[in-house]
Amino acid sequence: MKRLVLAGGGHSHLFVLEAFAQMPLSDVEIILVNRTMHAPYSGMLPGLVAGLYTFDECHIHLETLAQRSKVQFRQTSVTSADLAQRQLRLEDGTTLGYDLLSINTGSTPPLDNTPGAKENTLAIKPIEDFLLGWEAMRESIANSEKPIRVALVGGGAGSVELALAMQHALRAVADHEPRFEIVCDTPNILMTHNNYVRRKFQRILAQRRISVRANSRVVALENQQLIFQQGNNAPYDFIIWVTGAEPAKWPGAAGLATDARGFIQIDESMQSMSHTDVFAAGDCATYAAHPRPKSGVYAVRQGPPLARNLRHALQGNSLESYTPQIRALALISSGDPYAVASWGEIGFAGKWVWRWKDKIDRRFVERFSH
Repeated sequence: MKRLVLAGGGHSHLFVLEAFAQMPLSDVEIILVNRTMHAPYSGMLPGLVAGLYTFDECHIHLETLAQRSKVQFRQTSVTSADLAQRQLRLEDGTTLGYDLLSINTGSTPPLDNTPGAKENTLAIKPIEDFLLGWEAMRESIANSEKPIRVALVGGGAGSVELALAMQHALRAVADHEPRFEIVCDTPNILMTHNNYVRRKFQRILAQRRISVRANSRVVALENQQLIFQQGNNAPYDFIIWVTGAEPAKWPGAAGLATDARGFIQIDESMQSMSHTDVFAAGDCATYAAHPRPKSGVYAVRQGPPLARNLRHALQGNSLESYTPQIRALALISSGDPYAVASWGEIGFAGKWVWRWKDKIDRRFVERFSH
C-alpha cells in the first residue's frame, strides 16, 4: 500500500481531502499532519476580529473532515525531512515515512530579519497564535484607564483590514478609543492595488482617525518602540506585525529546490523542481516560471488541480499542467459590513460588496464543514 502524506492543512489541501473522500483509492493510505485541529479561512479573519463572525463560522474542523475522507489525522507538525529515505520527523518526536508528499504549510511574517520583532510584536500568523494574543490584547485595552497606542507594521490589505477590524471591535469595550497607526516603508498603503482602492481606503482611514506613517522602514524594535531607519523612535503599547511572508525552513534545509527566500520551487504540475515525489501549493511554494503574490485566492485555485495530480502520481499517470491566473479579485473589508473590490485597474465598493464577500466566504467554509 502506498502512503500519501499531506503536510499542512492549508486551503489547497482541503480540496485534496474532499477529492479523495469522493473518489478514494483502495491501495493508498493518506495521513494529514497539521499543528492545529482547526483550519482558519484567512479571508474571514478580519470579520472574526471585528466581531462579525464566531470562531466556528470561519474555521474548518480538520479532524472531522479527515474522518469523512478516511484520512488519518496527526495533530503535530513537520520539523525536518530526509528526502532520500522519504522520512519526516515530527514535532511530537515520531517519524513518518511516505511514498508521496504534498506540502501546504503556508507562510508567516519574517520576524528574524528585524532585531526585537519576535519579542515586541504580535504577528498575524500563525493565525491561532494571533487570536490568542488578540484576546489578551482586547482584555488589556478594555481594562486600561488611558488611551492605548497600537501600531500595525505593513502597508498591505492585511494591515489595513486588521486596523479597521480591531478598531471596530474595541469601540464596544474600551473607555478610551485606542489610537491606531499603520506603519509602512512604501510611499502609500495598498501599493499593489489600483488608485480607486487606495484612495477609497485613505478616506476611510482618515474618517476613522487611523493615521498612516509612510516611507518609514522599521530596522529594530526595543521596549515596545519602533526604531526607524531615519533614526527616530516611536513608542506603542501594542505592535502588530503584518508584513512580508516567510516559509517554513525545513523544506529548504532538507534539500528541496527553493528560491532565494526559501519558498519551494514547483513546476506547472505543482511538483517539486528537484524531487518528483514531492508536491507543494499555496503560500509555501512558488512557480519557477509563473511567480505570483502570496494570496489565499491562488491557494484555493490550486486545490483541485493539485488533488488531480496527486491522484495521477499515485496511479503512475501523466500529470496535468496548471497556470495560475495573472490577476486575482481581492475583496477588502473595512471593519464594519462594508467592503471594497479590487481587480486589476477596476474597483468598486459598498455594503453589497461586503454581502457578496460574506456569501463567498461562508460558502467556502460550509463546503468543507458538511
